[in-house]
Amino acid sequence: MNEQRPVYGTSSSSTTDRRAHYRYYINQKLCSSIETFSLMKGRHLYDLHGHIDNISQGGLKFTTKQDIHFVTEDIVNIIFTWHKQECVFTGKIVWKALDSGFYNIGIAFGRETKKSEALLNILEDLQ
Repeated sequence: MNEQRPVYGTSSSSTTDRRAHYRYYINQKLCSSIETFSLMKGRHLYDLHGHIDNISQGGLKFTTKQDIHFVTEDIVNIIFTWHKQECVFTGKIVWKALDSGFYNIGIAFGRETKKSEALLNILEDLQ
């Protein structure tokens, strides 16, 4: 059984949205790669490789050993395989922290990703 706990986030509107969603910690190592695209520069920036620590309908936490400079305007595609099916989700980098030699990166999903059937199926599998 995966551990879950309520997490509160805000919607993209100007008012605060206090709906709780659940974060699922992934017990197996889920390797992933991230392609980043800068809206400001209008081009692909770099690729990161690592693994996903936890996931929710609002976003995910990605861990890597690579230290890459980014700005929070960077849009990313998260690519990983779930039950032999490749998934690609789009989001925005919102934070980065160094912890014991690893970089933890917080990614907030875009509106379309939050409603995607693939993400909802993954969250259902983790329940």
